Amino acid sequence: MWMIGKITGMLGLVAMVLAVVVPGGCGDRSKSQELKVGLLIPADYAHQEQIIRRAAKDAADEYGRTQIDMLVAKDGQEAAAFDTLIERNVMALCVGLVGQTDLDDRIYDSVLGGLPVVLWNDDRPDSQRDAFVGGDQQQAGRQLAQMLAEISGQGRAKVLILTDKSGDAANDAALLGCRSELQKHSNITVGAILDCKGDAQLAARILAETLGQEDKIAAIAATGPWICQPVVLDAVKPFNVKIVAIGNDQACFDALKAGRCQALVVHDIYSWINEAVRMCLLRLRGQIVRQGASIVPVVVRQDQADQFGKRWGIQPTTTPPGPQR
Repeated sequence: MWMIGKITGMLGLVAMVLAVVVPGGCGDRSKSQELKVGLLIPADYAHQEQIIRRAAKDAADEYGRTQIDMLVAKDGQEAAAFDTLIERNVMALCVGLVGQTDLDDRIYDSVLGGLPVVLWNDDRPDSQRDAFVGGDQQQAGRQLAQMLAEISGQGRAKVLILTDKSGDAANDAALLGCRSELQKHSNITVGAILDCKGDAQLAARILAETLGQEDKIAAIAATGPWICQPVVLDAVKPFNVKIVAIGNDQACFDALKAGRCQALVVHDIYSWINEAVRMCLLRLRGQIVRQGASIVPVVVRQDQADQFGKRWGIQPTTTPPGPQR
C-alpha cells in the first residue's frame, strides 16, 4: 500500500474533509470557496493537451471560482505526477489512466484519505474511485465493423482485423464489438485476426506477410491507432487495401486526410474531460455522482478530417503521408 500518511501529512484540508462528510458524498464546499482540482494527463494523451485544457476550463467556468491544476506526465512517470498534484494541495483529482497499474494503491489511499478521485480513459473499480468517464469500447468496435462493411461494398469481401491481445481491456472490448457486429454481414469473411501487441513495427511485418499470403483482402480494421503509423501504411501500400481504425492521434488524422485511411472511430476527449471535471466539482459540493459515464464514439470520414481535427485540437502535419495508390 502506498503511504496514506503522506497524503494526510500533505493535505491540510483532509481533516476538514473528514469532519464534514455526508452519507454517500464528500463534504459540501460553499460556492464562495475557490475549489482546486488536479488534472493528470498521461503521456499517451499529451498530444491532446490543448483540447483537454479547454474542456477542463469550460467545466470550471460553468461552476465558477475553480482552479484547474493540470499536469502532463512524462512517459512512465505518471506516479511522480500524481504525487506532485497531491503535494500541491488539490481538493480533488481527475486522473487519466492508460493501462498502467502503479497508481492503483495511490488512488485507493487518496479516496480513503477523503480526496475525491474521478478516473478517465481506463477504469479501476477496485480502487474505490468515486467515478469513471470513458468511451464505450464495444460500441467503438461495432462502429468499426459498420465502417468496414460500408467500405467493403455489397459484394463478397475478405477482411483482416488488427488488434492487441496483450491483455488491454479496451482492445478486448473493441474486438468483441467488432466481431459481434460483423456477424450481421454475411458477405464479409474475416481472413485473420492479427495480434500486433500494440507495436507498429510488428504490425507492419505481420500485415505485409499476411497480405502476401492471403488472396484478395479488401480491407483492414484496426482496434487501435497503430495501423496509421507511416511504417505500417508503407507496408500495406502495395496491396491496395482500405483501412478503418479506432484512433484519434496525429498520425490517424494525417492518414485520414491523405486518403490512406478511409474512416476513423474517434473517442470524444472533450466530452470525457468536461464530464470528469464536472463530476469532481459535484463531489466537492457534497453531491453523489453516478459511478460511470460512457461517451459514445464518433465516426469521422475523410471529408470531415479538418472539421473534427480542429475540434479536438489536432492539426494535419505540413507533410502528411502521400495518398494510397
